[in-house]
Amino acid sequence: MNRTFKKFTVQTGGTPQPLVGTYVTATAIPSALDPQGQTFTTLAVNDSSMLLQGDYVVLQSVTYTNKELVPVQKIVSGTSIVVRNSVLTRVGGAFGTGDFVSLAIPVNGVFIQATPGNAGLLYIGTVGLVKATEVNVIATLQNFAAGVQPIFYNDSRYYTADPCNASDLWVDGTTGDGYLPSFPVA
Repeated sequence: MNRTFKKFTVQTGGTPQPLVGTYVTATAIPSALDPQGQTFTTLAVNDSSMLLQGDYVVLQSVTYTNKELVPVQKIVSGTSIVVRNSVLTRVGGAFGTGDFVSLAIPVNGVFIQATPGNAGLLYIGTVGLVKATEVNVIATLQNFAAGVQPIFYNDSRYYTADPCNASDLWVDGTTGDGYLPSFPVA
């Protein structure tokens, strides 16, 4: 089975972002513990379309600190989700200032296709990716014109169960450049 998504775009070139994720737009404070010892935190996000109820997400600051792995309890709207058991206050704001929310599901492979008409290279990598020096870069995808064979990255490590987690993958490039990610999942 494949998990497919909409076209994503690079929000701000020079600021890496989760390959499949979003960011918190308003600061959120975890609720008090309920009788079962759990918290439920409503997060205002830029876009929740890539998430499903029950998915796990990694919440982390823009400096890749204050990480939490939490389940999505509920998708409230296209810009609001509820997560369970977050204990840290999440910082909100514009892209590059609000905490990141990365889809964190185990995947058996990664397929990323650049979209036609991009202005520059797409840099695919891991947390801490730096496009200027290619630190933590796995692959670069060349821009191409419409009507030309699409450029893609395909990591087909199917030899073990779930060798990668979606939250490990990040992207950077030119502001507004697009890409289409999908994951084979078990």
